[in-house]
Amino acid sequence: MKLISVKYIHLPSTAYTLSRVHVLKLEPWEKWSETLICALERDRADLSNVVHQMMIADRSAIVALPSIEIQNVMSLLQFLIDGKCSWHRVFERVIFYIVSKTGILPSRLFKCGARRVGRNPVIGGGFADVWRGELKGESVALKVLRIFQRGEADFDYIHKKFCAEAVLWQQLNHCNLLPFYGISEDEFDPLFAMISPWMKNGDLATFLKKNPDVLGVASGLQYLHGLKPQVIHGDLRAGNILIDDACQPRITDFGLSKVVDSQATSIIATSFSGKGTMRWQAPELLDATRFDGEICGVTTESDVYAFAFVCLEIFTGDVPFPKLRDGAVMLAVVVRSLRPPRPMDPMTQRELDDATWRLMEACWTTLPTDRPTMDEVVGYIGSDEPLEITPPPPAMPAWRSVHQWQPRKKKWMDRPSSPPGDSLDISGLPPQRQASWSTSYRAHLRSCIRISLM
Repeated sequence: MKLISVKYIHLPSTAYTLSRVHVLKLEPWEKWSETLICALERDRADLSNVVHQMMIADRSAIVALPSIEIQNVMSLLQFLIDGKCSWHRVFERVIFYIVSKTGILPSRLFKCGARRVGRNPVIGGGFADVWRGELKGESVALKVLRIFQRGEADFDYIHKKFCAEAVLWQQLNHCNLLPFYGISEDEFDPLFAMISPWMKNGDLATFLKKNPDVLGVASGLQYLHGLKPQVIHGDLRAGNILIDDACQPRITDFGLSKVVDSQATSIIATSFSGKGTMRWQAPELLDATRFDGEICGVTTESDVYAFAFVCLEIFTGDVPFPKLRDGAVMLAVVVRSLRPPRPMDPMTQRELDDATWRLMEACWTTLPTDRPTMDEVVGYIGSDEPLEITPPPPAMPAWRSVHQWQPRKKKWMDRPSSPPGDSLDISGLPPQRQASWSTSYRAHLRSCIRISLM
């Protein structure tokens, strides 16, 4: 990588070397200090422009540098980011790119002194364990990768994804997102641990069912989708939303998130598999063939779909489709376009009004383009505007979504929905639909059902 020397022309000339005598002859120190500050700001702007040109010229050359030089590059970029230079968003993306490719984290992320509390983790997930810990007298959560008997290649791949999640998380700042404190590198050596505040109220599933409030979750998701570049969570569910001491929801677990960079040729993902938990996945993630293969991974629309099921968890206190195995869920959602029935429990009925239920139905429609954006969802939750329902046109295909969203102050196009309490009947699939499946898809679906029944 060719290094470019930068001559700073704004700082005062060395001819003005100060001595005690000279200071007495200068203008008041306050004005001299202002001059230095202005000069430094102009130098910072010039430096950011030079660095930006270098990043555009050959970003990939950075990852080939020695580790110490990569650290120096990231430190320089972070210095410019902290100064809120005009290119700070671009530099954030560059740091994310470097970490994703090298697995080298910025040195400023490492925190010393974090210690685990107890002999066992408090929560175990698919790829990580969460331990309770302490850092400088404060209770914290320590998220550590769970890696058993993996080869060196697998370890390197997962380590890079873990680091990418960490650097993405530290760039986020919103009242409904869990704060990121840093990385511990010694307590679980050779593994890293992400450090975040300990949330004594637990997750959304165990807390908000008694305090139903979906606005905080919607606001946090709206913030992610509104970032530039856009951040898609990819694994939104009640278990990934914690409650802080002020009883506010905090979205966490960005291991399946992706960053959509409109200026790049590809999407940078931190996902291990590109898929979240099946019960919260949108139909286009379970079977892209029904959408002409245009949907290749998680999107803002699939986040909106998952949000509807988070709302269902809040009001019912249970996971989506609690009586169905994973294979049966796939069959119900993909093949028959079925959604959970409206809860019949009197307590839930009092909390879950008609307007909220219709919003949930709009969010989990089959066709991604029919779903509202999170801006529209937050706008609707905060308004008292009534919803209007009209029948759909007769030509709408049978497999299409149950509801079609139209922007606020317009109408929803609504297909007659099942009355509250109707169960999901996944038997008796229509022959004409089976005939349209490909042989490979039928085999794949049968294998999913067979595995889920083991």
